Amino acid sequence: EFEAVYGADVMTRGTELVITYADKTLTVILTVNAKAITDIAITSPAEKTLYLAGEELDTTGLAITVNYEDGTSETITDFSDCIISADLSVANDEAVVSVTYEGFTVTYTVMVREIEFIFISQESYKTEYEIGEEFDPQDMLICVSYTNYDSEELDSTAFTWSHDPFEAEGTYYVTINYNGFEEIVEVTVLAGEPEPEPVVLTGITVEAPTKTTYTVGDTLDLAGM
Repeated sequence: EFEAVYGADVMTRGTELVITYADKTLTVILTVNAKAITDIAITSPAEKTLYLAGEELDTTGLAITVNYEDGTSETITDFSDCIISADLSVANDEAVVSVTYEGFTVTYTVMVREIEFIFISQESYKTEYEIGEEFDPQDMLICVSYTNYDSEELDSTAFTWSHDPFEAEGTYYVTINYNGFEEIVEVTVLAGEPEPEPVVLTGITVEAPTKTTYTVGDTLDLAGM
């Protein structure tokens, strides 16, 4: 009886097959050919399909199925063995993303655009503050207008803001920033209600009780005090 040992996954790549009988061994070099691919297809699209010019491609969510001649298939989500190309450097409405694996290529399109300007689209945000408070953008919305005539509204989770500390009564200017585009809004800082003067005790007045004369053993009576 002999023992056969191989040192790697023979189903995916070549290896040495070592056959042992008694104290003798024989090494056979195996050649394993890759399975023939018939086609590849996108089975799950990338999550991100909107880009600003100059952004890097994000393939998160993308999955490609590779179909083989023997009827089997596998799904690829790691694209380190693929060649991916896309020009996202300029705003040209649609850009084609191509993914090539073992000579087979699939494509999908994404939108590439540039910001033209921003403006405040909802002005119900807080505009009056007291000294020491911070700007509150909770009810503010900005509208972002793009060069392809698209636009979208964004809340305060999408933009940043900055202003001088509200240290004194007066008018302050808050800078709203989204991807380098700025809009200035004006707010008012009020002095607020003055703090009440502290109460200082200067003395007390006590009115004597009705009964002021007692016999030894009487109970004290404070009525009338």
